[in-house]
Amino acid sequence: MDEMCRFRLIEREDLAFLVAGMNLPEVMERTLTAQPITEEELYVYTYRSKRDFWRCIELNGAVVGICAIYGIIDGEGHLAITVFEEKNRHKGIGTQALYYLLGEAREMKLHTLYAEMGSFQSFNGIYERAGFSLYKKIEGGCVFCKKSYDLLTYWKHLT
Repeated sequence: MDEMCRFRLIEREDLAFLVAGMNLPEVMERTLTAQPITEEELYVYTYRSKRDFWRCIELNGAVVGICAIYGIIDGEGHLAITVFEEKNRHKGIGTQALYYLLGEAREMKLHTLYAEMGSFQSFNGIYERAGFSLYKKIEGGCVFCKKSYDLLTYWKHLT
């Protein structure tokens, strides 16, 4: 991808657009949650969060996704990267977000990061290329939508 993404703080006025993007059927289909998120829930998770690190992903001035380091406790955190629309996927946006988050995690002095994904999600090996290792694999599925998949957890120790 030739175009560079910009990462910025989430503003209160971004929430309606972000909620709409996260609740798109194509996004819901490939995430690990079967329940739509509300604007108030996203507000609590992102805008008001003092412990977690959430950012908008912008490309050419338009918000195309959201990324985060969340659940930060004792030097460990979990990664989340969501690119909303199919037309923006497989263009390197997620890879840029991953390396941005790795840099932020190092600045925050985190020592371990985790990334969870369902086996049905396509990340084209970006976690492995960034030095993550498979931590565990849980066979199962979603109790809400009855989708069957394996839950894969990757981890990386930051040096």
